[in-house]
Amino acid sequence: NIIPIIGDIQSMRAMSHMNQIYFMNMPSISGDISSLANMTCLVHLFLINSPSIGGNLSSLEAMPQMRNIEFDNAPHIFGDLKSLKGMAHLQWLSMMNAETSAITGDIQTLKNMSDLRVVKFVNIPSLTGDIESCAEKPQLLCLALVNTPFLTGDLKSLAGMFQLESLDIINVPSIVGDIQS
Repeated sequence: NIIPIIGDIQSMRAMSHMNQIYFMNMPSISGDISSLANMTCLVHLFLINSPSIGGNLSSLEAMPQMRNIEFDNAPHIFGDLKSLKGMAHLQWLSMMNAETSAITGDIQTLKNMSDLRVVKFVNIPSLTGDIESCAEKPQLLCLALVNTPFLTGDLKSLAGMFQLESLDIINVPSIVGDIQS
């Protein structure tokens, strides 16, 4: 018999020196990400197929040290992308949901994140903004914009991304331009 790991992440509230949290396939772990707000050393936060964990992105505002964030099938995470604007050294930002997400905001938040290597927004339909916010990131390796219909811009904004290995733009009708860019 497999005994599932259960509990509320509130139990982790006192772990202020935590560096990395990686919950994968943990449907019985629940709680609000506000419980992580005291973790001033946290640089990696991955919530993958752990849909019982939720909360507002504003809980992460006091974490400028963050390097990697991935919310994959975390439909109860909500809030405005601007809560991440202080994370100037963020390298990996991935928000992907099987169902639509309540995350909102303008991708202009990414403009000052010069270290970004991976940006994935999948089924985050309320995001707005111009893909120009992803420009001037020559080290960007992966850009995925899927079912984000209110994003706009011209592909020429992506010129100069010579290290780009993966580009997915699906169901984003307001992005225009010549792929020659």
